[in-house]
Amino acid sequence: MVDIEVVKMVFQVVFHRFHRVERVDDDVGGEGVVGRGNRPNVQVVDIADVLVFQQRIFYLFQGNVLRKSVEREAQTARQQVPRRNEDDGGDDEADDGIDDGPARRGDDDARNDDSDADEPVQTITLKRLLELLTHGNVNDDYMRLIAAKLARIYNKCTDKQREEFQRLAYSGMQEISAAIFDALEKNELPPYESIDEPNLERKGLVAPLTHHPEARQYLLILAAGFIETLMPGEDQLISKGFSEEEAKEVTSAFEKYCDEHQDEIEALRMIYNNDGEPLTYATLKDLENKLKLANNKFQTSRLWNCYTIVSSQSVKKHSTKEEKEALTNIIQLVRFANHQIETLESLYPSAQQRFNLWYGQVQRTVTESQITIIRQIVDYIASNGACTIKDIIDDDKTRAAQLIKAFGGKPQADEALASLSKFLLYRKTA
Repeated sequence: MVDIEVVKMVFQVVFHRFHRVERVDDDVGGEGVVGRGNRPNVQVVDIADVLVFQQRIFYLFQGNVLRKSVEREAQTARQQVPRRNEDDGGDDEADDGIDDGPARRGDDDARNDDSDADEPVQTITLKRLLELLTHGNVNDDYMRLIAAKLARIYNKCTDKQREEFQRLAYSGMQEISAAIFDALEKNELPPYESIDEPNLERKGLVAPLTHHPEARQYLLILAAGFIETLMPGEDQLISKGFSEEEAKEVTSAFEKYCDEHQDEIEALRMIYNNDGEPLTYATLKDLENKLKLANNKFQTSRLWNCYTIVSSQSVKKHSTKEEKEALTNIIQLVRFANHQIETLESLYPSAQQRFNLWYGQVQRTVTESQITIIRQIVDYIASNGACTIKDIIDDDKTRAAQLIKAFGGKPQADEALASLSKFLLYRKTA
């Protein structure tokens, strides 16, 4: 067992060997690099970074002994933070959604002068909270609130999502949350007076978020994604009070957004042009994330429900879980919004029928063995978008090997996949 006092002495040596240099970059991400001017870049070392280092070393020695403390503090925080919609039957994580609608208090251009003004915690979205912390407002309420939100998001994440956040923030959600709760519970932090004070210990606890813009953005995407699981289903929308007028507002806003961003978002450009460019999983996922960040009502399933209310005769409801969760539904939503199709229906249910049409139309002979193996890829494409043999290898190495063998090599397999993807997603032959 390592003596904690010895560890603390090491902390002090590390702390005093770093020289503090004031940050000069104004970006909220605080990358810590002085502008070039007429000289090479100079790396700025912030004491907050040292505090993060100390925190991580401390947890290496302490392990997970703070779990009970964290859980107790999280429960207290949840009781103290009122929910915005107590009667909606949903989780308070919905309040972590991205601001929707026109600019208002809380948008960047209206915030520059009010970062030191304390706002009621029950009205703060996750996006606003991260901005307040990044600008240096690290009072007890905001620290406790971000710790509670991190704990909730962590519990809902998959292992892969947790790992991605840790890669971006260089610290885990649970670790950050535990450190904040522990410091507050033990009254180890100097009192917060104002944003103009150094508040180094407090800033050090949230530095993984405030110093890494990509981590903040990913956290917002995660939070927005969780709202989708809380949205009422198709059969509940009207009984929940989701009116036709509200549905029209959402669909109109979505259509306006697509029109305004069709040239800058790759997936929108491809769908609008409709010329057969491969709509891959990565391309569609990028569009999905941008929609979530633009407006928390732009969830794929929620948009589908809204169109069901607004144009019930032109929308086919989902009949299976696989159909409802297909990422390619976003393609159909954009097409319907842009009046490229008259009926809003998922690509997933008819994929096998389209496959039969595809191998009947391709301009070459397709053997029975090739048909048998590539048929197994149809649902994957109909759900996730266009794919290459590399995608199949990542998903299922055995199936990829069978596909390569059946078509006589990777190039031939890729050619077949590109042709099939184009036909399933565009109904065009390659």
